[in-house]
Amino acid sequence: MNLGELVRRAAGAYGDRTAVVDGDRQVSFRELEDRANRFANAMLGQGLVAGDRVAVLVGNRLEWFDVTFGLAKAGLVRSYLNPRSAPPEITYQLADLDATALVVSDDLEPLIASADLGPVKQVFRTGPDYEALLAGATSSAPATQPDLGDLAAIAYSSGTTGQPKGVMQTHGNWLAAITGVLVDVGLDETDVLLHAGPMSHGSGGFALPAMYRGSRQIIFRGFDPIELLDAIPKHGITTMFMVPTMIYMLLEVLQQHPVDTSSLRTIFYGGSPIAAAKLEQCLDRFGPVFIQSYGLSEAPGGDTYLPKSDHRPGSPVLASAGRPALSVEMKILGEDGSELPPGQSGEIAVRGPHVMAGYWRRPEETAEILGADGWLRTNDMGYLDERGYLFIVDRKADMIVSGGFNVYPREIEDVLLAHPAVAETVVVAAPDEKWGESVRAVVRLMPDATADAGELEAFCRERLSGYKLPRAFDFVTEPLPKSPNGKVLRRLVREKYWEGRDRRVG
Repeated sequence: MNLGELVRRAAGAYGDRTAVVDGDRQVSFRELEDRANRFANAMLGQGLVAGDRVAVLVGNRLEWFDVTFGLAKAGLVRSYLNPRSAPPEITYQLADLDATALVVSDDLEPLIASADLGPVKQVFRTGPDYEALLAGATSSAPATQPDLGDLAAIAYSSGTTGQPKGVMQTHGNWLAAITGVLVDVGLDETDVLLHAGPMSHGSGGFALPAMYRGSRQIIFRGFDPIELLDAIPKHGITTMFMVPTMIYMLLEVLQQHPVDTSSLRTIFYGGSPIAAAKLEQCLDRFGPVFIQSYGLSEAPGGDTYLPKSDHRPGSPVLASAGRPALSVEMKILGEDGSELPPGQSGEIAVRGPHVMAGYWRRPEETAEILGADGWLRTNDMGYLDERGYLFIVDRKADMIVSGGFNVYPREIEDVLLAHPAVAETVVVAAPDEKWGESVRAVVRLMPDATADAGELEAFCRERLSGYKLPRAFDFVTEPLPKSPNGKVLRRLVREKYWEGRDRRVG
């Protein structure tokens, strides 16, 4: 059993129904199975062998499906390159991956023009030559049959701390993750899934269970709030995968650009939690359609799910990330590695069939995070309540130590996001001669909104202990910097406050 089975079974079940729409191009499930087989056989015919690593830089487009399922069928290991990467980042990933081949779409080819392709021996480009390559290959299933334990992908961490590491994900990891989505989210052939986020990241992962269930998938090249909103009634969109920053933008745009969103049944969000106050605004506008998931590259798919039934205004679990998914074990660890009781904060650890095989060619770093017993230390801080709901406190590395007190930025950000004038914010540690580190908030206001530091400080003072209050507010007009999966890059914001210092902690 391997990921190639998803498209094969979908072709048998849904045949000539439309599977993917990419602008004026569309293909059926049967045609997609044909293209995936042809791509797999073409790669094997070019001398690639099972286990070879293939870098993929195709963005959001039809060929993503050919390549993703074709590589799985051939037993080749995919590794998506981020379309927003700079040439040095591409050079690093290709070298670290020891990539044999690269697949690149014609519109993204300028990104590799000044990159060092290093170990890459062959480059395959979309366009007429690509279609000729498919046409010249057989459409029968390739002879290779990867097993559950074989590598399917090497996903590179977003690089929010240190150099990105290659996360080894097996076919079994991904099939376990897909099972969790199908159980806790639910998809069927009546669903129409819109891809607006990068398919090299979270949105692409959601495409796999949608394929198996026969859902139609609509591809957008990128996230444009007005274009996305207009697409909802045009295509009858039922399902979207988004990160919170995207949802916040939709709320802003809907004020000036009202659209009928009644076809929506599910807005699946992850990457980071939505502040409870913002989430109540979302529920008021879109209705009870939200499902949240918490996860990480080292454990693809969802570790927890907060279902629609828990997304209710005033619900005590609205600020949680939900409860562990099917087949996922979870516990909270203290500083000494012992398991903590409900209500006590510590490091979140997970175990299950979705947990990675390890970091690519980094055995020591693998041993630091993944124990021999299969428990993965997430480096995220949180606690479980008596009913098993996970409440995430923060990234362990983001904790601020001010005057001996531990301060978690997420808690302060949630308070600030509850202020009606705040569109987005990030809280970071800044050096402080007295306290070692002080709390600093960088804030972008809603269009036409006004608020000053005094007003926001008073707002926070009513809701937070004194030592948690931001000591300064910096206001910006441009969106905060974000990773490809929509997380605010706290490290980049924080860095400017520590320039010229020998260390980055107080």
